[in-house]
Amino acid sequence: MRVPRERTSRTPLSMILGLMAALLLCACGGGNGGAGATDATETAQSKGGTRGAPTSTTTTTTVTGSATATLAWSAPQTNADGSAMTQLAGFRIYYGTAHGDYSRMISVDSASTLSYTIQNLAPGTYYMVVAAVDVNNNESLPSPEASKTVQ
Repeated sequence: MRVPRERTSRTPLSMILGLMAALLLCACGGGNGGAGATDATETAQSKGGTRGAPTSTTTTTTVTGSATATLAWSAPQTNADGSAMTQLAGFRIYYGTAHGDYSRMISVDSASTLSYTIQNLAPGTYYMVVAAVDVNNNESLPSPEASKTVQ
């Protein structure tokens, strides 16, 4: 998996988590009042028994002029060692237009924010993952990848 350059020099992870991400994208057709709009749901599911794996997510979407994607996730409850997750600081959303290559990153700087809407997506296929970040800037392994084509 290719990772953004800034992630390669970080401190080794002290926490591992499997985030389940559900992604719902809705695309507006250009300029003709939404004709040709499509919507579909793609769900990425956690593999294996990683600690802190949430059991379910919910997703909503809104469309305003250009395509948007709302990504929702559940916060981890434990660290890899089984201790309670008490130092969660936020999340990072990585996304891009190539499988496994996430050229863009959005920081969500609140542990209580469990969804985010990416706006102004141009037509194309987008691949997204979410990672948790603790107060020491340690980052979890990313969630399984979700993808969707915006038309």
